Amino acid sequence: MPTTKQIRADAARLGIQTIRTVADGRIIHSGRVTCAACQAHEEIVQRPGVLAHVLLTAFEKKGWTGLGKRPLCSLCAAKPSIPNKPAPQMPPKVEEPAMLPKQKITKAAMDQMPAPTPRQVVAIADDLAERLADGRYRAGWSDHRLGDELKIPAALVAKVREDLHGPLKGDPEVDALRGDLTAWLSIGDDLRRRLDHLEQTRA
Repeated sequence: MPTTKQIRADAARLGIQTIRTVADGRIIHSGRVTCAACQAHEEIVQRPGVLAHVLLTAFEKKGWTGLGKRPLCSLCAAKPSIPNKPAPQMPPKVEEPAMLPKQKITKAAMDQMPAPTPRQVVAIADDLAERLADGRYRAGWSDHRLGDELKIPAALVAKVREDLHGPLKGDPEVDALRGDLTAWLSIGDDLRRRLDHLEQTRA
């Protein structure tokens, strides 16, 4: 059976916030979803340990759509969508290697962070799926760089990452610096080849 931590992580990926409150001496477990359009929210009381897909089905029966991407309540989902003009095609963004690693994120800094919103959890989880592998960030990536990209404090990124994937393997600062060095060396090799070619064509 999945652990409570796994259930919360699965629910967070669907944009469902798990809440525990106390009323009349009883602990009440519920799931909450917030509409991305009107910011209205709805809660459904659940049994302890209920799986995320069960909550998903319960919210969908109440008219919610887009869970896990862009949650919409039944009222906003019923509004006709206005077609947008196609965005101009932009050249792909070239990812530059990150600069020197920033200040190390401590456990105390993570504990001081407020609880992330469902939208923040989904955004962080989506990016971690692309940037994290085998408990390590891919070359050039870190909690700091992910936070800069998402406009979210790095300590909050680290907090959500540990909730979803556990602590990083190895030393993240060393891994980030090694990735930066590899990226810069690759750029240097490319510039050297271009310079050699230019000198040969103009000789």
